[in-house]
Amino acid sequence: MALDRLPLTEIAPNPNQPRKLFRKDKLEELAASIEEHGQREDLTPLEEGRHMQALLDRGLSMAELAKKLGFKSHARVYFRTILLNLLPEYQEALRCGIISHAQAIEMSRLNPENQQRLFDLIKAGKAQDPGKLRSLAGSLLNREQQGVMFVAEPTEQEKKVLGKYDRLVGAILKLVENSLNGEDLSLLKTVLASNLSLNIDRLDLIIKHLHKIKAAMVEAQGAQEVLRAVS
Repeated sequence: MALDRLPLTEIAPNPNQPRKLFRKDKLEELAASIEEHGQREDLTPLEEGRHMQALLDRGLSMAELAKKLGFKSHARVYFRTILLNLLPEYQEALRCGIISHAQAIEMSRLNPENQQRLFDLIKAGKAQDPGKLRSLAGSLLNREQQGVMFVAEPTEQEKKVLGKYDRLVGAILKLVENSLNGEDLSLLKTVLASNLSLNIDRLDLIIKHLHKIKAAMVEAQGAQEVLRAVS
């Protein structure tokens, strides 16, 4: 098949091209790579999101698009396109690595004002842990949806629950600290007894319940951080 040659003046950029920013050094690397291997630089998450959104705007559902792209679920489509909700400066922060992909996703769930609040909390080192990040974003989102940015004085029932778990956590800590003994633990490793499996199961159950308590407290801590951020 014959190849035609066209002057550069007759070549127009593709208006549907998802990549909007081109770095000269990356273009040079890409040109060298194409010459050697014939491949391309991967799209960034934001570029993928723009491309996917353009296809969604043509009438495809997320499920249909995911199927066409060979994804097992539409989650990747959702988590790419939601990034387009980010303010331009935070899209740039994601591109430059100032915020992580996970942080960008949580920020993109929020309105512009709360994107700024969560970004400030991230910069202050309050959202490095994934659980804390989700808690902060969730607290901001809840107050956003409720139209309030404050919490009333705790009710008597809430104070009662808080006191109960304060005492519970303190008692567990004291019990564990008083029970720990290096010599005993060394001996325990060698003990053969019929109740070992039962006690291991009990410990697993205790850990499971403690994780639930911790998750609730982390969520409450996130709400406290949000209150400080908006006050």
